[in-house]
Amino acid sequence: DLSLLGLGDAKHLGTLYHELFHLIIRTDLGDIPAFLDEGLASLYSVSKWNGDQLKGHHRPWRLEELKEAKSAHDKLLQIPPLEKLINYSWDEFDGQETKNVCQVAVNYALSNFLMIYLQEKNLKTNHV
Repeated sequence: DLSLLGLGDAKHLGTLYHELFHLIIRTDLGDIPAFLDEGLASLYSVSKWNGDQLKGHHRPWRLEELKEAKSAHDKLLQIPPLEKLINYSWDEFDGQETKNVCQVAVNYALSNFLMIYLQEKNLKTNHV
C-alpha cells in the first residue's frame, strides 16, 4: 500500500530517505533496474540541497564494501563488470540466487558509486 513507518532520531534519517525514495520511484515510474533503484536510493539517503539541485554525498559509508571486494582473494566476493551490474535481475542483484550477502553489499556499493560518478560528471538530471 506504499506505507512507510520509521522510528529513530535525526541521525538515522538516511534509512527513511532511502526507503521513501523507493516508494516515490515505484509510484511515479514503476519498476526500474535494480542497480538504478538501489544506487539512487543510496545516493539520496545522504544528501543536501544546493540551490535547486539535490546532491548526494560523495563519500558514503558503502566505500568499505568496495575496498574489501577489491582486496578479496577468494571468488566469493568480486566487483562485477559494469555491464553485468546493470543487467542483473532483482534476484541476481539482491542475492536471492547465490545467497552471498557479501556480494550483495558490493552490488549496492558499486551501484551507489556509479550514481556518484554520474552526479559528479553531471550526467544525470537532478533539478526540481
